[in-house]
Amino acid sequence: MESKKIFEAKEFKNMKEIIYESAKKHNERIAFVIKHQENKNISYEDITYKQLLEDINRFGTSLYEMGLKGKRIAIIGRNRYEWVLAHFSNLLGGIVSVPLDKDLQYEELENSLIRSNAECIVFDEKLLERIEEIKEKGNTQLKEYICMADIEGFTSVNELVNKGEKLLKGR
Repeated sequence: MESKKIFEAKEFKNMKEIIYESAKKHNERIAFVIKHQENKNISYEDITYKQLLEDINRFGTSLYEMGLKGKRIAIIGRNRYEWVLAHFSNLLGGIVSVPLDKDLQYEELENSLIRSNAECIVFDEKLLERIEEIKEKGNTQLKEYICMADIEGFTSVNELVNKGEKLLKGR
């Protein structure tokens, strides 16, 4: 049976091409919607493809400034914008992403971090107790701990995005 082309599709070689093309072609379209809830107040924040690419570059710039270019960064948490941002920043920036299951038990998580040789972890605040225990024990190669939320005592993804924006403006 002969296959028939229905439409022309652009071929991409890697994720970087897909993200840059999406930001160019759909720059003002919504890529993500983030739900914010404080008590009973719920609001939504739209993230466009253009903003996604800018945030990727900002976050990645901060990671480079921290000396993480070419290193391994573990990512653990729920499905959320900060997770995607960390993973895409790694993919586009030549950093090895080590995605970990958020439901790993402590021992499995620690062993995965040891085996991966990750020097940094981006984590969900719901895993704070496990991450603090891993940090305290010091059995891993982790040097940097980045929280997906603004938690006292840890650098946050948002802080690094803001820092990366300043670094990029200074060029």
